[in-house]
Amino acid sequence: MYYHLRQSIQHTSSGITGADWEYAMASPLAGSSQWPDAEFDRLFQRLAEDFNRARPIVVLPPEILVLIFSFLSLSSLPTRSRSRIDLGWIRVTHVCRRWREVALSASILWTRVDDLGPYWTALCLERARNAPLRLLFFFPSSRTFPKVRDIADRFPQFRQLEIQGTPKILRPITDRLHSPAPRLESLHVAVSGIRLPNHQGQVIDVVEVRGPLLGGNSPSLRHLSLQNVFFQWSTFRFSDLVSLTLVYKALKTYEPAKEMRLPSVSALFATLSTMLNLRTLCLHRFMRMQVGEALPKPITLPHLGFLDLGGSATECLILQRGLIADSPRNRSPTVFVSCAGTTTRWEAGEIDALLDICMKLSSKAGDMDKLRRLNCRITASGGQGGLFVQMMDFDSDGQIFHLKLPDIEGWDGPDWLRILKILLSTLPRDCICALELNNEMALSNVQWTEAFASVLPLPQLEIVMISEDFRCKCLPALLDLDVHGIPKMREIILDADEIGLHPGMVEQVADSVRACRQRGVPLQCIKLRGSIQAVGMRDWEDMLRTVVPQFERQGIGDVSGIHGPGNVEEDLIGMILG
Repeated sequence: MYYHLRQSIQHTSSGITGADWEYAMASPLAGSSQWPDAEFDRLFQRLAEDFNRARPIVVLPPEILVLIFSFLSLSSLPTRSRSRIDLGWIRVTHVCRRWREVALSASILWTRVDDLGPYWTALCLERARNAPLRLLFFFPSSRTFPKVRDIADRFPQFRQLEIQGTPKILRPITDRLHSPAPRLESLHVAVSGIRLPNHQGQVIDVVEVRGPLLGGNSPSLRHLSLQNVFFQWSTFRFSDLVSLTLVYKALKTYEPAKEMRLPSVSALFATLSTMLNLRTLCLHRFMRMQVGEALPKPITLPHLGFLDLGGSATECLILQRGLIADSPRNRSPTVFVSCAGTTTRWEAGEIDALLDICMKLSSKAGDMDKLRRLNCRITASGGQGGLFVQMMDFDSDGQIFHLKLPDIEGWDGPDWLRILKILLSTLPRDCICALELNNEMALSNVQWTEAFASVLPLPQLEIVMISEDFRCKCLPALLDLDVHGIPKMREIILDADEIGLHPGMVEQVADSVRACRQRGVPLQCIKLRGSIQAVGMRDWEDMLRTVVPQFERQGIGDVSGIHGPGNVEEDLIGMILG
């Protein structure tokens, strides 16, 4: 055994010195068959250390170890809860001396700032030294770390900063937004309000940057998002931005039309026209409407892929006309438009114009000789005449535009029919492959028949989904349509949700389905979606299985629309476990 121990020691890259060996040989027990455990422990410990130093993971170059630690830091983030701190990837510094030395020497590993309490947060900032910092999704309070004042002191060092809070908490940061930040690539500052009692809205202290934003220039800045932060628009010079978000909430102390700190329409368009790299643009209540001001000419943003607009119908129309009307013919952005407030009757012109732009936009494919295949979803918004209109790609379900139309002043419920007819008449008929409707507006069978007449023919329509139609007023009107109006309709989805469908309508709908198919409509499949415990579901299921070649029973899932949730078996499992 003594011989083998000596051979093992000689074959390692020796961490055992000659003095160690001479000491062992000089031991009176060297020739004996028994050694004290302490002697063996000492030699074996040195031998184990020698083996460890020769392992591949240990002899990796420092730059490779840093790369490994970097990947680990993305998947094992340090976190803090009330009871404990989970160090995540930082635990590698406790594995061995060399790993610790490599990790501590690489400041880039410590640049993500996380709330780990006072000790660990300060220690990580210290280890980051002068490297560019990142602080993401931070909602500071009196109990979070780092403190906002510490963040403000290091503001020029940040590469990414995303922070949200009340004006009082964010004051140290907002007071520094006039300072140059040459390293800053992404900045998100959202000033939130204080909710008033009894649903009276919010009140917010005005936050204003004293001086040019970021010193008037930030060469590395690519992403900027400000919410409820006023600044000097005349000094706004960030032509290399890739994404820009400027949002002002509808607060009681704020009127965009009179707010002199907001840019005029012409000033806004003049500045945006210099941002030729913009891919994402979000503007909510962010311009001042001057009486008699001439509307600017449309501008071209060649790379714009996502446009999010919010404000009055007039503001949204001006922005939408000016920002996408002159888009390159081979590219159309995804557009979200949210009209706030109320409007008068739709014939005023603004709503019609908004619909017209959106519909033309939705039918515009990358190849102008090829029409898009679209899925149109129409739902009521709040029951006061407002509507949500969504247009999605039929094949991918990707959003093309989402339009929220405002409520109507002096709303009269029966006016739903007029509104729906106006909306349906604007649809790009040759592109509509799917139509999602709900009867939350409680139209009668006769009214639905009149509404469908305003949109026919729909030569490409394949799928219709109907929801919130317990008394089945929409479905019979659809089934009564002539084959020339819906020559390709092959599938109907009935979304009964947890309410169900009226049992007394089973026989009438069965007759309507048979008559529809006899007239030549290629209806092959009906899907019934809803809870198995909902009213009438058993009777409806039994009937539908007999009137169409294909029937599918679906449960309630997390995904809505024509692409649907899971199947009824998943619904059953959820009910049993629930």
